[in-house]
Amino acid sequence: MVAKTNPMSAGSSILVAAGALALGLSAVVSSASTVTIYNTGTDSSGTVLSNGSAVSNYALVLAPSNQGTTLAVYNSSGSYPGNVWAAPNDTSAWIAPASGGAYTNSPATYGLPGNYDFRTTFTSATAGLITISGQWATDNTGSGISIDGVAAAMTSSELPGATGYNSFTSFNITGNVVAGNNTLDFLLANGTTSSNTDEANPVGLRVQIGTAYVVAALPMPGTGPLAALGGLAITGALVLRRRVGL
Repeated sequence: MVAKTNPMSAGSSILVAAGALALGLSAVVSSASTVTIYNTGTDSSGTVLSNGSAVSNYALVLAPSNQGTTLAVYNSSGSYPGNVWAAPNDTSAWIAPASGGAYTNSPATYGLPGNYDFRTTFTSATAGLITISGQWATDNTGSGISIDGVAAAMTSSELPGATGYNSFTSFNITGNVVAGNNTLDFLLANGTTSSNTDEANPVGLRVQIGTAYVVAALPMPGTGPLAALGGLAITGALVLRRRVGL
């Protein structure tokens, strides 16, 4: 017995797929748009601010109890901790608690031991998947980066360690964003020091963004000429199947 073949099966599949594509059943097209995210220690034009300037693009939204949350730019390499922190440049500067915080016996840039969350906001023209690459340095330990409150997947090589303040550590993260305002959080843990009665220790963040862009998935049109073409393609496939006795 000779098996029955289907000479039109491949053609029929192509026509049905074309119809589905035209009808917008599953096919998508993508568009990418860049996003502006400020480096630490800069103003809205990207200019690095002078030492002691108020921080406008970042806020300290989580800190230990009794810790002052007002931030200032630390743009100096002449005194401690500046002589051990990664040196300032014309792209970014450190941000740290300003002088006059709730803790005592410690200079500016010092903070109480515990967890800190430095947050900046950015605007996306569309909802979609954002990819952000850059580098960061922390005092003391970087513990993660979140996009709109969701922790980004990171490798251990992307998290600055206990000596992460000496140099930058590169990162490359992705996450989902909405059209409009979004948040980007840099999390770190500050250690203690026995040299101060309040155990305050230098605490600070340094971020330099390399690239940031959003890829938005857009459904194909489901009405109009493309939908009509899809209907014709599917009808044609059915007629061809009848003619070959399938």
